[in-house]
Amino acid sequence: SLHHDLRMLSFATDRFEALPRLQAMIASNDVVVIDRYVASNAVYQGAFLSDEAFQAFATKVFTFEHNLLPKADLTVFLKTAPEISQAKAVARAALDENEKSLKLQKAVVGRYGQLVDWDLGGPWQTIDVMDQRQGDYRPITEIHSQIWHLIEPMLRS
Repeated sequence: SLHHDLRMLSFATDRFEALPRLQAMIASNDVVVIDRYVASNAVYQGAFLSDEAFQAFATKVFTFEHNLLPKADLTVFLKTAPEISQAKAVARAALDENEKSLKLQKAVVGRYGQLVDWDLGGPWQTIDVMDQRQGDYRPITEIHSQIWHLIEPMLRS
């Protein structure tokens, strides 16, 4: 498999190629939501590094990509249970290569938690999308309301 630095560069290059489109969206919209931006590159490529190596790698990813791309005003980590996400993806017959590995998904959730704890690439907010009593996702309207509560003050400033 490719070294994590090479995989990181591949994904960063994709984002850099999309920069003109991203800049146009930012210029013409109050809010731009991007799924799997810079943090995703760090956590997926560094999922199985040691904690110390991951922190150094993630710092390198954010430094490199933020020299090329706009820094997010806010990153929202939608914390989920990988087992539930995987089961729902299987039911939709929509598993991608990353979703097929529960070990990877668990490592990725842990890595996102570390980025939040270290405030690396932040500011961060975490929303737990799980209803712990039901063992399933919370209603999407509740999650949406929490996200809106985070974004709305930014629109007023």
